[in-house]
Amino acid sequence: MLDEVCSEDLAVKRALALATTIACATPEPAVPLTLGAPSAESPAPASESSAAAPSGDAPKTLDGSTGGPLKRVAITSVRMTEDVLHEGTDEIASHVVECDPSFGSLLGTHWYAFGDDECYQGASVSAVQLLHNGRDGLGCTVRWLGSLKTPFPDPFAGLGHDITRAQLSAFKAIRLEIRGDGRRYRAQFPMEEQLRQGAIARTDAPRDAEGKLDCHEEWFDFYGQDLVCGDGTDVWAPLTLNLAALRQVGFGKSLPLKLDDVKSLQIVTVDHDAHDFQCEVRVVGLE
Repeated sequence: MLDEVCSEDLAVKRALALATTIACATPEPAVPLTLGAPSAESPAPASESSAAAPSGDAPKTLDGSTGGPLKRVAITSVRMTEDVLHEGTDEIASHVVECDPSFGSLLGTHWYAFGDDECYQGASVSAVQLLHNGRDGLGCTVRWLGSLKTPFPDPFAGLGHDITRAQLSAFKAIRLEIRGDGRRYRAQFPMEEQLRQGAIARTDAPRDAEGKLDCHEEWFDFYGQDLVCGDGTDVWAPLTLNLAALRQVGFGKSLPLKLDDVKSLQIVTVDHDAHDFQCEVRVVGLE
């Protein structure tokens, strides 16, 4: 399982360098943190409304979803830009979005997409959209979408979120809300030591014995947790990432988990067949 660490300069800038240049503040761990309610002065946009779900047996979620089919968005139907997105829209996608700094999420404001299109001449497409930029107490909501393509061996894609507002060692769990295509994914937490050692290995030995770009994946067996993103409906499902239960996959160097050395959360594809993917995410609590 590879990730963006096998990329060239652009991916390194997006996925590795960002994690090594940000100072983290230490939050107060005594009380679980949860995003606040929408303010009366600034109502939420209609697409992310805080109105209650209809009465009866319909599921209740933060935005009033009723269990209908998820709005599926093909990567070929959106306009791609290299600009950083600051406003919520489902018509434009980018590789980087920046949420409202006043709210963002409890972890940070910066999300980025990566994939094998920047490694080994892979052809997969990975992008992120900003659906709600963090106002009105809802936190930042992003849609990660794209398409895995073969014949690249084991194609992959990922969504990253920089952790700049929390010191993970002060908490036991991260609470998310997710909805999506119902496929398998993995939430993972790269340690900076792994990224540093991988970068050194790539510098010392950029090519393998066959002359191909060597990703030195032994350094990138990140601690994480497997997950399923939604069930194909528009209902937000709760997901708790238990930090004490994180495990390495087993293909790389075994290292002790040091949460103080983690500066990003990533969600990556697990299935390697050619397919379109879509997963929508927001961080709603730390405990």
